[in-house]
Amino acid sequence: MKKILLINPPRVGGKPVVREERFEHRDFEVIYPPLTLLYCAAQIRKHLGAKVKLYFLDAMGYNLSLEQVKNRFKEIDPDIVITRFAFDTYREDLDLLSELKKIKSDVITITRNKIVSDVPALMEKYLRKFRGIDYFVTVEQDSVIHKVVKKIIGKKIPNSCAFIRGNKLKITPREKEIEDLDEIAFPAYDLLPKNPWPYKSSLFPKDFTLILSSRGCPNQCSFCAYRNMKWRFRSPEDVFEEIKMLYDKYHIRNFVYFDDTISINKERCLKICKLLRKSKMQLKYAICTRVNNVDEGLLLAWKKTGLEEISFGVESGSEKILKMCGKNINKKQIRVAFGLCKKLKIKSLTLVILGLPGETKETIAETKSLVNEINPFYLQYSLCIPFPNTPAYHYYKSKGFLLHEDYSKYNPLTLEPVIRTEDLTPVELIKEKERAYREFILRPKFVLSKISLTDWRWNIRGFVMFTKRLYGLFKGYIR
Repeated sequence: MKKILLINPPRVGGKPVVREERFEHRDFEVIYPPLTLLYCAAQIRKHLGAKVKLYFLDAMGYNLSLEQVKNRFKEIDPDIVITRFAFDTYREDLDLLSELKKIKSDVITITRNKIVSDVPALMEKYLRKFRGIDYFVTVEQDSVIHKVVKKIIGKKIPNSCAFIRGNKLKITPREKEIEDLDEIAFPAYDLLPKNPWPYKSSLFPKDFTLILSSRGCPNQCSFCAYRNMKWRFRSPEDVFEEIKMLYDKYHIRNFVYFDDTISINKERCLKICKLLRKSKMQLKYAICTRVNNVDEGLLLAWKKTGLEEISFGVESGSEKILKMCGKNINKKQIRVAFGLCKKLKIKSLTLVILGLPGETKETIAETKSLVNEINPFYLQYSLCIPFPNTPAYHYYKSKGFLLHEDYSKYNPLTLEPVIRTEDLTPVELIKEKERAYREFILRPKFVLSKISLTDWRWNIRGFVMFTKRLYGLFKGYIR
């Protein structure tokens, strides 16, 4: 029987890190469960059963140090270690594997990063630089991990992997990712410690997790590092059964649908809502989708089953910028979606990117004007980060607008630009971002919208949030 240890590496610089198939970057507040690795564990157990003994170490979630990870590694003495690494914390995450190799040189290490897998030259660079990697998985990790492990146990070369042999890069044939997502076992939460649940977000400070009801997105936004993933979905019944399992077994009442765009198939969403309403479970959840993929009926169904907050990728208030980046939405659709959220009293979050191709002071002014008009519950201004697997990267590089390729700074929440535009210098982008936040937060309409006449707890939370944002704004580190 082979011992397999799945590790979510430690936090970096004391900050949490998200290492998921659809989001692989350092964060500053949220602590997400290691969903992809939990799926991997479930798939290995489902397909290999008694051939393996599984161990799980969420060093990020439970805030374990590198030394604590190494000590636990020595205690378990695994034959195989499986991890993931984030794009901007690759050094720290991959150094962990080198440290484990120093303890046990013959342990087999397996890792993955979606962005790096799309750039063969970068994948080869990391394999050569970080010799603690034995196998780099080249496709969706939980689709093939049980097959990879089975081959390794049988001392055979696995498919869907890249590795170095005799100083040469080898890439084995990629297998297809799972089409029927109902075939994937539910995440192996039982492998996590029984002590208090550490996962939280700004909306859900406790008892929270992620639900992945679909994968991929058919849209082709030029800045998105996850744009070329085929859209696949789980059946309403399968999604409902997972939510019920979390509700009954783990007493989870709060979650985020972690889909890229949950409402591509509206009928599927309505069926999930119908099952949830019939069950009478008391839930609270958040979602992320597009303004052109919602209508009043769908929003109302979500509202009745516990929807608290919806995030929309608005990106820009300029029709010109929206067209150039391939977002394929318009201002009318933005106004309609946010208007419906206000009508139904659903908290709306606007996600905006500054510095997209063609950005000028005039287009930023258009964006600020639209944001003030739709008046979302809150918003996030990010600076454009052109990941090397996107058309945006090639645009900035070809124009000479890419400032550097230090990927440890390629984070969507960065305070430091990695690009400039034809009209705006890096310093001007920073100032425009600070000005946009200041103009939004200091509006009386924004302050008054955070006050409830019936919920004093909400007023306290709102006051704390506003104070933190205001302090960050004037100290120059608001994200």
